[in-house]
Amino acid sequence: MNQSPQIIHYFLDSMVYACEKILKYTQTVTYEQFLTDGFLRDAVERNFLLLGESANKIPYTIQKKNKAIPWSSMYRLRNRIVHEFYDVDPEMLWCIIRNDMEKNKNALIDMRNHPLPLTPKDKLRRR
Repeated sequence: MNQSPQIIHYFLDSMVYACEKILKYTQTVTYEQFLTDGFLRDAVERNFLLLGESANKIPYTIQKKNKAIPWSSMYRLRNRIVHEFYDVDPEMLWCIIRNDMEKNKNALIDMRNHPLPLTPKDKLRRR
């Protein structure tokens, strides 16, 4: 399935928006509050799902040219939340939020603001 720049930008925008929401939801809470607030954890996990699903929609050739973004890790985390929801480590999520989320968001914004080098061969990555 070939992707147009508009569709790819849509998914990049979705990823940026998910990052922003995760950061916004967690900016004023402690890890202990994150652990005990089920609504907050549900909201954060849902945005990690959106992040991973959108990452999977970016063509592999584009992903390879933007190695600063952990594409496959995002998708694997999405799979973990969906399929092993009973075993999602909140400490792992918290570490991602505190250590990686801002730089991932900035890398996505930077990528979004530059022309995408698409070729007719650009296809969705199949896992």
